[in-house]
Amino acid sequence: MGIYTNAAFSGYSSSDYTSVEPFKGDHFNYHELGIIAAAESAANQNAFMKAIALQELASMEQYGNTDVLYESVNIKGIFEKIKAFFKKIIEKIHKIFHTFVAKMASWFGNNRDFAKKYEKEVVKNWAQISNDFEFKGYRFAPITKAEAINIKNDEKKTWGNFKSDLDNVIADVSTMATWLSNNSRPVAEDALKDARDHLDDTKDKIRADVVNNFDNGTRTSLDSKEFTEELFKVFRSGEDSKEDLNKSKILESYGGSVNGMMTFIKDYDKIKNELEKAEKNFTKGIDDVISKLDKIENEIIKKNNEESKKDNPDKGAINSNETIVQCSSFVQSIYGFEKECGVQAYSAVLQAVKDACTQAKEIAVKVIGLNKKMTESADYSDDGYTTSTAFGGDFISSVKLV
Repeated sequence: MGIYTNAAFSGYSSSDYTSVEPFKGDHFNYHELGIIAAAESAANQNAFMKAIALQELASMEQYGNTDVLYESVNIKGIFEKIKAFFKKIIEKIHKIFHTFVAKMASWFGNNRDFAKKYEKEVVKNWAQISNDFEFKGYRFAPITKAEAINIKNDEKKTWGNFKSDLDNVIADVSTMATWLSNNSRPVAEDALKDARDHLDDTKDKIRADVVNNFDNGTRTSLDSKEFTEELFKVFRSGEDSKEDLNKSKILESYGGSVNGMMTFIKDYDKIKNELEKAEKNFTKGIDDVISKLDKIENEIIKKNNEESKKDNPDKGAINSNETIVQCSSFVQSIYGFEKECGVQAYSAVLQAVKDACTQAKEIAVKVIGLNKKMTESADYSDDGYTTSTAFGGDFISSVKLV
């Protein structure tokens, strides 16, 4: 059973991830912290959309339309709020990683000394272990390099559900101002409506893309539950529960050799540095989105001022504050959701690395305390019950002491 089956924490809210105790009991772990952070970001997105909806409702009740509301809307203020939303996601990923580093430093600070002290003994004893020795654990995917932690950020992508070329606007945020200039308000609003109608399908595809990045998979659609399940399994050879691992399967997780397993324990600081690089790569992708939003904001304000002087409201959607707000909030919805999925993915990586290191050390301790159960193959061809031993004889000679 994977951790996702216990991820029922409705009502839980925390913006300070350093205050939780991931190692206290079985419930909290980094995978769950990522889910919590994503839920908080989704709540921020909902609050943003709710504020717009309430203002529109108030305008309809007072004036019978939303024209007055959007004539006075502060486009710059809208974009500043959207950029603040993405900055919050960066803040959340920093907090999770800070928690990871602090906890792992206290729990695994002596790993290097442990590995140096016992490495030769573990390697020597490993050769004596029977091939059919089994350990209950996971075959972890080898994720010790930043380039392997492939949470893609800033590539053009076509989600393929949208009318006109709106899918390209979402794939490359910097084209938004041009698209709003080149399309009339009715065309733009129709495309946005179509995009929102397909939003759930689009989110399912984004989830699948995020997981596929780790194993070059071919998943096409994942709902929220499936996404959490797959993020757990993708780092554990597709399994959601521990299995009986023989010697060769154990070493698959650690570069194929017992030396590699000991290096994994000994060089944990290097692995931490690679995780830090991956965090920086991920947050850089979010910073790039913020930079593009800066550019869009400036272009839209400039073009909006230019077009308003021409007194031609149907020439381009850029003239309509309402359409600008709708388009920018939709971009926030798509990119915000993608980054929320990225936070969950990165947190799942941290949990997998922590578990893989814990498992390696546990195996090493078992190997140090070598016993006959580990070194002798099971042989059921002769269970010691023969006619010569059944009635008297040296009946105790078959008893093995462990």
